[in-house]
Amino acid sequence: MKTFRKYVVLICTCAFTAFSCSDDGPAPIKPQLPSGDSDKLLSIVHSGNTNECFDWHLYYSNDRLTKAEGSKYKSEQDLSYTSNLTYHHDAVTIKNSGKRNMIVRLNTLGYIEFMTVNSDEYEFFYQNGRLAGWSKSYNDDNFGANKYKTKATISYDSQGNLATIKYEKEENTPITLQITSSKELNNNGLLPETISQEIGLFGFEHLYYAGLFGRPTKNLVSKIKVSGYKDTEKNTTVDFNYYRDEKTNNITLCNYSYMGKQASVNYTYQTND
Repeated sequence: MKTFRKYVVLICTCAFTAFSCSDDGPAPIKPQLPSGDSDKLLSIVHSGNTNECFDWHLYYSNDRLTKAEGSKYKSEQDLSYTSNLTYHHDAVTIKNSGKRNMIVRLNTLGYIEFMTVNSDEYEFFYQNGRLAGWSKSYNDDNFGANKYKTKATISYDSQGNLATIKYEKEENTPITLQITSSKELNNNGLLPETISQEIGLFGFEHLYYAGLFGRPTKNLVSKIKVSGYKDTEKNTTVDFNYYRDEKTNNITLCNYSYMGKQASVNYTYQTND
């Protein structure tokens, strides 16, 4: 049985016991945001025809992400929730709305290495400070029996750019994502669109933008080629085009075509002081 390290995050949907620390105690942890010294990302808003994804509105205080509002894009159900994050000298407390009960364990670098979401369990693995793999076990809420497991391995090139994702869903033949990077720096630390499921962060991308899932891919992704699906329509190539604000150098728009349908995502930012 794995032992819990000192970095523990308790995430709950209702009343919780708050951590406290004295004024003269150690300073709260400050995760490195994916945007680094660039302006902080405030919103991610999709439009057009794309795969399942979340829109986000993000809020900060003292260079830490302290609140996130997420909603599933074009969902038939009301899949929205809010997370409030409070930082302590060796932990983060997060209060979630809705039915998202979580327990999170951080590794020695302050990245999430284990998480439960209700009865489901996640493990995350890192290499050179970047997310290198994950697994998720879906469990039966009533009896605790393991239903099935999904997992992925993630590789990078020598420059620190995403290269491949090998994604296994319900023990099926692995799905392969071959990723081509552009020459443009990913100075805002953006997650590539269309691959939140395969990269293991679907529905909690905000925790990545809080700096809890490692360093970003170095350059913006220009192309993703997907293969291995039995439904050949899903074996597709996605090309991305980005637009920058000339004054701030921030990426404000990304256009792409998903399975032959046009989509886009707009980004807004908080100007650094």
